[in-house]
Amino acid sequence: MTAYDILILGSGPAGALTAALLRAHGYRVGVISAENRRIRFEGLSERVLGILKTQGFEHALAAVGPTVERHVVWNGARPEARNRESLVERSAFDRGLCLDIAARGIELVEATVTRVERDGEVWTAHARNPDGGHVIEGRFLVEARGRRAPRGTAATSGPETTALTREIAGLPDRPMTLIVTYSDGWVWAISGGSGLGVVQLFVDNAEGRLPKAGEIGTFFEAELAKVPELEGWIGPGRFQGDVTARNATNYRMPDLVDDGFIRVGDAAAGVDPLSGHGMFEAFGSALAASAAIHTILTKPENAALAQAFYRERAEQAHLRYCRVGRDFYALEQRWPERPFWRARASWPDDEPAHAPPYAGPVEITAKPVISDGFIVERQVCVTPDHPRGVWRVADVSLADLVQALRAHEDAELGAAVPALSAALEVTPEQLSIALDWLRARRMLAEGDVISLPDPA
Repeated sequence: MTAYDILILGSGPAGALTAALLRAHGYRVGVISAENRRIRFEGLSERVLGILKTQGFEHALAAVGPTVERHVVWNGARPEARNRESLVERSAFDRGLCLDIAARGIELVEATVTRVERDGEVWTAHARNPDGGHVIEGRFLVEARGRRAPRGTAATSGPETTALTREIAGLPDRPMTLIVTYSDGWVWAISGGSGLGVVQLFVDNAEGRLPKAGEIGTFFEAELAKVPELEGWIGPGRFQGDVTARNATNYRMPDLVDDGFIRVGDAAAGVDPLSGHGMFEAFGSALAASAAIHTILTKPENAALAQAFYRERAEQAHLRYCRVGRDFYALEQRWPERPFWRARASWPDDEPAHAPPYAGPVEITAKPVISDGFIVERQVCVTPDHPRGVWRVADVSLADLVQALRAHEDAELGAAVPALSAALEVTPEQLSIALDWLRARRMLAEGDVISLPDPA
């Protein structure tokens, strides 16, 4: 039997980054993961590439393919290039992540978890691979198996969505992605270069709309026939292999964290693939989880604070992604009464995805934040567009800046800059960025004289 401080189930983006960050704190970390060899392409944003570079995930970065335009056909508009994304074949990318965490001294067991048990403060995972069975223990368990993680009833769940995927070969050697809508769903087509790609069909699965497994291939072909825009994209390409189905429903789990357990990435909350933020959110979840775990294990007096921070972050982030997806679905107005579009254009609510920064009062209050790898309580600015609060902008404490500005109220701002910079121990350039942030939220009046309106 092997024992670790931290036992992580899953080595995808969330599991790998959580493992790397905790190893940097000195914990002995073990990871159990079963390789998924199915061809899966994904588009990565510049923000995701930035995280990979910052964390030194060189092998994962080496697996990233070309940067391509994302072409979108929405609400009957002509194909339009919107944004750019870097293509990656996920099985190669995930192998790169495994190499990156192994280089940090993290032990990886390639096996399928068959059972997990908890006895007081000890977790025991039973796993199996061709070499036989494995029994592995850990003080703290991180559930990072994505949508494959065991789930009970979700705390919140959107319209039931299924993704049907099939590989395609013989495509023109032109890497690109295409999003196109039709009456009963939408399609994401990905050409990864070298003639290979995939077509993913996202459809409603409420009330058992999908046929039985043996009929899913016929259903897939019939649905694609409703999407004439795909004909020119596929060209001489030919489908190969079977159609695979996976759950793509929006959800958030209720049991996110306790004194010895945490969910990260898609094991905590699954976002609609339309958002394009899945991997970015997985990394964000890992950054928050690692600080929460480090706090729980080394500063138990702050465990409740750490758990509250993680829950609030997960809930707010998931709600924001759900609202962004809702707004995008609502832009497609050709089939408003079709079940797929009617359900998604109104879920989860009618609140704005991004409130204007000056839509309501600003409050300076104590909230948990991440500082030096721990969750601590600090004074933050809570605004309509940042309900969880903002502690620092350009490494300037906003609460401290507001207090310093009040001490110089009615003074000429330019003359006060040296004193403000010295008091806050920041450069004038940092101070300027933070001042602009306050002005954008009407916490600092425009003009040359320091004036702070009443926040109420």
